[in-house]
Amino acid sequence: SQTFARFDAHPPLYLHRDMEGDMCEPTEAI
Repeated sequence: SQTFARFDAHPPLYLHRDMEGDMCEPTEAI
């Protein structure tokens, strides 16, 4: 699933579950 995850911005803080219910790569906290 495509998310707004930014892998180059900041260290991953938590895993984001997108609207499809798929576990995506770690994303930065909003």
